Amino acid sequence: MDSTIETTSNCTIFQIEKTIFLREKSIENFTAKPFYQVEAKLPGFSLFLSKSDGINFSLDEQILISAKQIFKGDKMEITGVQIERKKENPPPLFNITGLQKYCSKVYKLSPKKTLEIAQSLYEELKVLSYPRTPSVVLGDENVELFREKFNLLKNYYPQFSDGCDEKNISRENRRIFNSEKLQDHHALIPLAVLPESADENQKKVFEAVLKRFFETVKKEHIYNSISVFGKCKNLDFVGKGKQILQNGFKEKELPDGGLENEDENQIFPEIKKGEVYEVQELKILEKFTKPKPHFTESSILSLMENPKNEDGNRIHGIGTPATRADILQKLFLQEYIEKEKQNILITKKGKFLIEAALKNPVLKDFIGISTTTVWEAKLEENPGDFLEEIKSFTKKAVQSQENLEAFIKDNLGTCPICKKGKVLENKKSFYCSEYKGGCRFSVWKNICGAKISAGDVQNLISKGETSVKNMKSAKGNSFQAKVILLENGRTEIEFAQTKNRG
Repeated sequence: MDSTIETTSNCTIFQIEKTIFLREKSIENFTAKPFYQVEAKLPGFSLFLSKSDGINFSLDEQILISAKQIFKGDKMEITGVQIERKKENPPPLFNITGLQKYCSKVYKLSPKKTLEIAQSLYEELKVLSYPRTPSVVLGDENVELFREKFNLLKNYYPQFSDGCDEKNISRENRRIFNSEKLQDHHALIPLAVLPESADENQKKVFEAVLKRFFETVKKEHIYNSISVFGKCKNLDFVGKGKQILQNGFKEKELPDGGLENEDENQIFPEIKKGEVYEVQELKILEKFTKPKPHFTESSILSLMENPKNEDGNRIHGIGTPATRADILQKLFLQEYIEKEKQNILITKKGKFLIEAALKNPVLKDFIGISTTTVWEAKLEENPGDFLEEIKSFTKKAVQSQENLEAFIKDNLGTCPICKKGKVLENKKSFYCSEYKGGCRFSVWKNICGAKISAGDVQNLISKGETSVKNMKSAKGNSFQAKVILLENGRTEIEFAQTKNRG
């Protein structure tokens, strides 16, 4: 049965790798296309030239040409104002995936690191409830537990507890207390005051849970969603925005309310139908379509929590809240993916693997996004039959690999020390392929603050030295030097002017 679990685990890992690969491929193949908007700036707000399908135009549309006849001082009549009152409920309590997403976005902590810190807050400091939970609710019977921790912590952390409405600590509040939605363990909540001995990362993770704990019983965020319609020189304009009526749980946030569409992100003054405003400026805005963004650790966790299959339909989550961080960690450790700032990118090795698998009929199905869901259902229904099916699948997969190419890392030349190995590259250094045989040739990618490139290493191999680099000492003093290769295979730096070795 262990081999079955391992096969299923690998399936899950490669599904995520394939998803990252396809996103990066779509970004590489994306061609930005221009579109245009016409913005009429009025006193205190803006309206945009509109048509039946929105406010975006192609350059050659006649209505866009007509708009250029509107000048400063022309009159804009307000032909209508639509107001719809909306409210946003406070967010739910954290489960471990929600906490990992938050800490990745706000504190740049990896999902695995967040889980480790949460586990230490639970096991060592005893200030956090059981962290490996998929639930965002407490049970119906946990009202008094919540109230006890609320009363314990509110005076210690007034910066988070101010604005709470204690009437929301009630069994009637199904957003918090709902046994029907409870899975295994209840949501993450703080249990005690954080001791002063806690380190900086423990403080960050604890305060994330603490802040969310208090937010859940704050008031709703209430606002008016407003659409304003205008007419100028027989052309129709529209603007969207909001008027905040009650900040509620968003009282610490910026007043824009976090609307994603920048054209709907303005706060309107009081506007009435029939009013006339002077156009202060008419601007033709050139914009460009954008590809989907690269995945981040936060967005990958979201995808694993609520994935879609190849047809776009939502399916059962990939992995569990306790294993999703490990899935990502394995991809990093095996060098299938890498992180550049906050973006997760596919490596050459990862790209090769997925492209090879997609060419193979058996392996193509293996890395399909819905495969894990199908397998888990079969495993639950009949473990014996599922095991035989996995054995059959594995046999076919192995037999089908005769046409697969082997991945060969790019080599930068022959090792200058052992004279038989190839110089290869990994995330932090350049090294000899014969390292298992005892060759110790290696060059770090960062030497005294200077980045060492593949070209530098090729120069080191062929010429025995790199070009002059800008470097810094341990005390922060800047100097110029080059890296030189010694006879024993080690590297040293040689100052550019004094020729002294350091």
